[in-house]
Amino acid sequence: MAFAFSSIIDNDQLYKRLKKIIKVFKSNPAPVLSKFGVHDDLVQTFLYYDNMGKGDPLLTQMISSAALTAEHKAAGAGKLFLEIFLSQIEDDIKQKNIKNKIDTIWNDIKDSLSSKTSQCSKSELFDYLKNNLDDTTFNIVYTALQMSFINDKLKVKKGIANKTTINRLSGYRFNNLYADSQFLKNGIWKKTNCRIILIDGVIESVGEIYRLLEQQSQDKTPCIIFCINVLDDVKNTIIHNFQRLALDVVIIPVPVDITHVNTMVDLGIVTQTAPICAAKGETISMAADYQKQIVKCVTVEKGVITIENPNADDDVLKHLKLLEEKLTNNPNSSQIFQSRIDTLSCKNLIVTVGSDDLKKQPQLIEKLDNTFRSIQNIIFYGFIEKDSLKMFPFEKIGLLFKGGMDKEPIFKIIQAINIFESTRSAITSTGTSIQYTNT
Repeated sequence: MAFAFSSIIDNDQLYKRLKKIIKVFKSNPAPVLSKFGVHDDLVQTFLYYDNMGKGDPLLTQMISSAALTAEHKAAGAGKLFLEIFLSQIEDDIKQKNIKNKIDTIWNDIKDSLSSKTSQCSKSELFDYLKNNLDDTTFNIVYTALQMSFINDKLKVKKGIANKTTINRLSGYRFNNLYADSQFLKNGIWKKTNCRIILIDGVIESVGEIYRLLEQQSQDKTPCIIFCINVLDDVKNTIIHNFQRLALDVVIIPVPVDITHVNTMVDLGIVTQTAPICAAKGETISMAADYQKQIVKCVTVEKGVITIENPNADDDVLKHLKLLEEKLTNNPNSSQIFQSRIDTLSCKNLIVTVGSDDLKKQPQLIEKLDNTFRSIQNIIFYGFIEKDSLKMFPFEKIGLLFKGGMDKEPIFKIIQAINIFESTRSAITSTGTSIQYTNT
């Protein structure tokens, strides 16, 4: 029989638990499997031990969560945070001063870094990347950057071909939305100057959309209807007239699940169309009179709807920035926000990594992903030279410039220090009030 009880941790227990964490993670980190492959990255190691229940029941989770937050804010900041944390906390333990006044040097370093931010040049960026990346990774990054434009989103995925390719995708891509196969006899339905109908509800009878269908039958223009659901009688009527070429109308149900809970909102932004909504006292039949928005192009494939509407780009960009801010402030909600961000990033440059390059560099996908996520912040904040911080203690600056590096991105260092200070403060402020449960 197991008994559960709560206990209060005193300072000595806290020191012992922190020492154990340091011993585990500073001695031969176990190679772990991440979504990018097998490697010994420190952040992934923390997550591995946390998920496997091998770490401290409270502190490992706290530290790994902080590392993820840092990594999300700036590529490489998670690993740097852990290196600072493990080294600094070890010093605190040795000096028994974790409950005393927190060392202010890290804040002074951060202030010094903030005063030195400046936008870096293209040549500075390429020089840094050349010195920090292997040849395979650098050549791909260099080519992608030469092909990219302002506001492009650089993305990487694993391909099935031998060669690595870089392709530009245009349009807002909504995934996991399925049209009936009867609409896709040729595998695709692609139309220009397409009318958009958004119905935040269920179409239960043909009568509700009769005038809309009559309009489309008369002018023969293409139209796509997004709705929460549609009854079979209505769908079959549309399919019958679609097959006999009386209508060029496709209907797309939008599932009610966590992935698509905001799809109607995003469709409204992309198409500049306000969805018909019963909660506002609107009826589905009103679509015929109030939804006449035309977009440049709509492509319907199996599971993917792509909408091109340059007129909406400015509104979408504002909407996208709000979503990115929400994701930054709530990294644990990535399941909700990331797919929406991917959908609304219409200017995508996709690097599809081939097997030939993966053989030369097994961690290539992860390196590309980290580099692409870093570039915008590197350009905006610039770099810091090691000599510019020589007024601070050597042992602290040495943590920031690993492997003999003399230059590092400012934004990465600032974010790592921010997370370190907040995590250290959390442990310091809780101290003996930390509770845990044994069974």
